Amino acid sequence: MFRGAKVGREQRSLYLSAARSYLFNQILAERVKQQTWDQALVGDTYVFDLSHSCFKSTQPDADIIRRLAEKTIHPTGVLWGKGDADVADDALMLEQTVIAAHPELAQGLIACAVDRDRRALRVNVPDLHWQFVETAVLELDFTLPAGSYATALLRECIELLAV
Repeated sequence: MFRGAKVGREQRSLYLSAARSYLFNQILAERVKQQTWDQALVGDTYVFDLSHSCFKSTQPDADIIRRLAEKTIHPTGVLWGKGDADVADDALMLEQTVIAAHPELAQGLIACAVDRDRRALRVNVPDLHWQFVETAVLELDFTLPAGSYATALLRECIELLAV
């Protein structure tokens, strides 16, 4: 599609979402690698838990660190598109490095006039209930906020069980 192939409206929307998700996941993976996915970076933007409201911080202070630990705010990652970066300094450098590694996706999203947005790098799951109904059968019950994926939560649960 980014190379000029014609696609239908539904397919176009799916491709754009997939490209944005891929870039977001690469940024999250880099922050996991650096062990900063749940930590404050200089220049980060944070989102309030169960909200879409964000705020920027040039320098993490004791209040931000406390609120991150309490999980009432979360660091964010970019959903790539046209618009302002909404981060600076260390957070901007990390995101720019990841985006620069995928120029066709990044430029394609901008060319398609997709607006840049931000999403939390982590999600609270306060109502997660689990039980082994049989020796090898785990039953989970939970809800997730919009924009979160059950498959991601399941992957994390499986990785914990494998340890």
